[in-house]
Amino acid sequence: MGAIADMFADTERKLNKLLDANEANIVKSLDKLERKLINAYQAGFPKNGRLNLPQAQKLQKQLIGIVQTDFGVLTKSINKDYDKIFNIIESGYGLLEVPFEFNIDDRTLLGALKKTASAQFKHFGAGIENKLSQLLYDNVATGEELSELIAEMATILTNKTSATGRPLGAYARVYAHDSLMNYYQRIQNKMAEKMGIKHFLWYGDIMGSSRPKCIACAGRVFTEKEINKMDKDKWKGKAPRPTMIAVGGYHCRHHLMPVKPEWVKAEGLDVQNYYDEHPEKYSPKLRKEVEAERRKLHGGGKD
Repeated sequence: MGAIADMFADTERKLNKLLDANEANIVKSLDKLERKLINAYQAGFPKNGRLNLPQAQKLQKQLIGIVQTDFGVLTKSINKDYDKIFNIIESGYGLLEVPFEFNIDDRTLLGALKKTASAQFKHFGAGIENKLSQLLYDNVATGEELSELIAEMATILTNKTSATGRPLGAYARVYAHDSLMNYYQRIQNKMAEKMGIKHFLWYGDIMGSSRPKCIACAGRVFTEKEINKMDKDKWKGKAPRPTMIAVGGYHCRHHLMPVKPEWVKAEGLDVQNYYDEHPEKYSPKLRKEVEAERRKLHGGGKD
């Protein structure tokens, strides 16, 4: 299909592989952390079945130590993924034989973005510490059994034992994903600036979980000005950041590839569409929502 399509496909494949591995790593790490916390609860809980204040304080110190250690290891692992993002983009432009040069100021900015993301991820760890501490002191007051305490603890991390609330672990996964994608998009935007490109391809496959906005935009080329106008639009799952950074919103894998319009036209770009293989899942409601998004973009458009 040519160098352009090869670059798009290669970048998409590597990016999705990295994001899948990142999420799997977080899930595995949180499961491991949960097991460690359960062991600590079981070892620190008195045989008479009720915590007193000194016992709770001692157990709290142990739990916080476990969380800080494990989140520290997880944060370092995620930090390495930022470097992998940089390498994926550099490799893609290498296929096009386009110079991939970032000066000291560029790298300083990217380094600051990494630090900010790391600090925020550590904040999730602090949130878990606070909630675990509150559970312990609540237990001193209520005298709940160990099994109930462990069940409540599990809802904080993985929500495996309760259908209520949303665990911090879920937020951590979404945040890690979005921070990597935002980092990726900032680098792509910087490359577009360096190449003097003002057009972007909304790139990525259409999946069963794709939002109407992304279904309407996937595979289409927009000017930077057109994308900036989308900041005023509203759609479900939209993130409170510029569309040029957040693209489709929370936990979105679509991204904006700098292109010259003739590149895509010459390549005859196509996007894999989940609903081509599963037309029965393309409900009238979803179809209507997608058509509404397309009318915003081009004043019309049907499937």
